[in-house]
Amino acid sequence: HEELLVLIEKLADIHAGLFNYERTLTQEDLVRFMQVEYGRVGADTHLTPREVIRDFVEMLDILSQNPSLTIDNLLSSDQLNAPVQSAVEEREASANRSKGVTVPATQTRRDDDFTEFSI
Repeated sequence: HEELLVLIEKLADIHAGLFNYERTLTQEDLVRFMQVEYGRVGADTHLTPREVIRDFVEMLDILSQNPSLTIDNLLSSDQLNAPVQSAVEEREASANRSKGVTVPATQTRRDDDFTEFSI
């Protein structure tokens, strides 16, 4: 995951430059983010570089919008430790949210092996 570590370091620099603040994240913070990200349930099969980048930029946004929040508090929160969802699970959760229904990731339907569709 060394390439992703280099990438998120560059993203942190770009984010700081874009929003005119001095980057305070250390190399250890970046390594810890990667450890938390890849330590989530399902990361070994469902986590892609795109999701890592998305989560990292979200974290940078949250930290810049909440100066009193520390990276340690954010990395230990339940939001970053939530299970990684597959694309199907993510679409189902998104559809349920738009309908006003909330379903935990661990309770999504698993009968999608034989889904029918028409072309």
